[in-house]
Amino acid sequence: MSENKFSDKFQKNIFADSMMEIKMKRKQDGQYAAFMLDDISQFYMTGYKILRKQESRGLLPCFKEKYNGRLKLLYPIGGLTPLSYDAVSWKEKDVRENIGQMISIVHDLMENGFLQPEAVQPDLDFMFIDKTCSRIYLIALPVNVAPEITAAQEWLAEFKRTLLSIIGFCGGTDDGTLAVLKNKVIRQAQSLEALCDGMNRMMAREPSGKSEKTDARKNMRLVLVSPPGNFNLEVNKPEFTVGKLRGGVDGLIDFTPTVSRKHCQITHRDGRFYIQDLGSANYTYINNVMLSPMQSPVEIKEGDSVRLAELEFKVQFV
Repeated sequence: MSENKFSDKFQKNIFADSMMEIKMKRKQDGQYAAFMLDDISQFYMTGYKILRKQESRGLLPCFKEKYNGRLKLLYPIGGLTPLSYDAVSWKEKDVRENIGQMISIVHDLMENGFLQPEAVQPDLDFMFIDKTCSRIYLIALPVNVAPEITAAQEWLAEFKRTLLSIIGFCGGTDDGTLAVLKNKVIRQAQSLEALCDGMNRMMAREPSGKSEKTDARKNMRLVLVSPPGNFNLEVNKPEFTVGKLRGGVDGLIDFTPTVSRKHCQITHRDGRFYIQDLGSANYTYINNVMLSPMQSPVEIKEGDSVRLAELEFKVQFV
């Protein structure tokens, strides 16, 4: 096996009082993103332990080792492609759905509260995609970040510039949905919460396929057919969010830890119902087909199977 080789590219990233030197490490048997932390006191052990188990949430697992008296943080990226290479070939649909994933991952990190969004690397060289399943993965550094408004605003501005650069690769943004995403969602968002809400509203307004005129008076019920049973969700709003976040969703599922805080959203439009995964940890399935996180809403029909993590529901129109 040949010796490890480092690329010549260096990047500096400021987290409040800390500065980290970032470089990509390549090995013959795989690839790693490697981060050198000079001041070990800035290492956040709790965040590190949690990051070891966050791959299902779109965050790469983190591993550490000592290196010449400094701390090296390693992120396995074998089989993944940096967005700096892949995003240039995305079509409009890819741009919408993958940007939606990126926003959802960071927003989920913020809601969980174990790390601040500023810990996420906003550089396309350190954002990745698994092309076998179109799933986005980001890198969050387990470091202590001072909760300063200026630092959060600077990070958000950099993250927004990254999203806008992806749209720029696609071109043709003078009209259509990418223009809405660029001008109405990303540029106008003054917070990560506003960015996520704007993205969700835009995606909910764009269900896949053309709607035919149907009975707009229909309501929908999700009937739990898997254990523990005896549980229904009455979809009684045009935009109905399902998850375990008490006070933050319309359909509360609080009896299993496998359902995410905001797991999916059901949209009622022109008498039809559509479902969209909101970047859940354990996925949303329609008739055993997994939905990609933040992909365009998919129509659901009477009798369909909807699975949220391990919970299987049947669709009823009432």
